[in-house]
Amino acid sequence: RSDRKNAAHRPFEPAGYYANLDEVLDVIDRYLPVGDVKDRFVQRWIKNELVRRLRIRSVRDMPRARRNAFFAEVSRILRERISESAIRLLPPDHRVGAILARHATAADFFRIDRAIDDVDLVASPASAGSGLALRLYDGLHMMPVDARLSHLLARHASPGLARAVLGDLRDDPLLLPATAALTDAAGTEHRPTGEAGTGAYAQDAAVHLGDRVRLLTPFGCRTATVTIAGTARLRADLAVRGTRRRVHRLAVRAALAMFGPTAVDRIGVALRH
Repeated sequence: RSDRKNAAHRPFEPAGYYANLDEVLDVIDRYLPVGDVKDRFVQRWIKNELVRRLRIRSVRDMPRARRNAFFAEVSRILRERISESAIRLLPPDHRVGAILARHATAADFFRIDRAIDDVDLVASPASAGSGLALRLYDGLHMMPVDARLSHLLARHASPGLARAVLGDLRDDPLLLPATAALTDAAGTEHRPTGEAGTGAYAQDAAVHLGDRVRLLTPFGCRTATVTIAGTARLRADLAVRGTRRRVHRLAVRAALAMFGPTAVDRIGVALRH
């Protein structure tokens, strides 16, 4: 482009944009036979133009009719143009999003995806030894340490939708995986390991308050600071996190209305860097 800008970062209508993507997929279909090579080749479009597009702030928080128009095009292409074998190659968080978009309505998708996004990680020193105790919270609801994706879907999706998503996923992964990553005050990273369904993670080094924990769950990365908090303080902290998210979303919606999606995305990039 003469202005050196990516067309995908400019305002556009979803029907026209995804008609162009249909043309790209037509070329791929013409020259690549069905199989592993083709499935790997289309990963970039599935991640960036389809699943990730529904999750960026300038789409999530735009007026409902326009947002739903984006969802309709993304869902159509995922159902009609993308093979199940290609979706199975996606990283877990993208895979869950793609399968959810294939089966859900727009209202269900954005509600469930936002609930998944709002799941919080809480980390504290283990009661005995030098390990970690990790918990996931769905709002103020503490999830079982042996919680699987089906537990989360049971709270936020209809039974039929949950069955369809898990059927396509062909798995029901634990939400607290076997390995976490802990960064101590010196910046050294440790790899605590746990037993499935316990929430307890053992490691050689001692765990200190203020250490940072990173957990790669089936629906994306979660981070937390190691703290010791009573029930009342913990619930207050979770409530504050939820309030901050709601205020942030209201601010994004106001910014979208005032400045448009391009400006909001640029501001977001500037803040991240």
